[in-house]
Amino acid sequence: MEPYLQKYDEHKIPLEDLCKRLDSTGQGLSSEDASKRHQTYGFNVLEEKEEQSLIVMFTKHLVNFFALLLWTGAVLAFISEYIAPGEGRLDMGYGTGTNQRTQYT
Repeated sequence: MEPYLQKYDEHKIPLEDLCKRLDSTGQGLSSEDASKRHQTYGFNVLEEKEEQSLIVMFTKHLVNFFALLLWTGAVLAFISEYIAPGEGRLDMGYGTGTNQRTQYT
């Protein structure tokens, strides 16, 4: 097994070996050992992530890599419609991609 994966094999090794690795016993830690580890490593809690506002989340969706590709394609479609009007690129720029001119009566 690769050395960098050895620290993730707790579910595979025998309990005795795991206890040796964690410097513990099958009965658990003594109060003294637990307080030492508490002072060394701190509380066993997960830190909460700060929540992002809806505006920030929406903005991140507008500027991710794939969205930027779509924005670029839309801009290029609008530019090509300006250069050669009437060839259906305006629909591609709007994202409909129908390639048909809409007739209003």
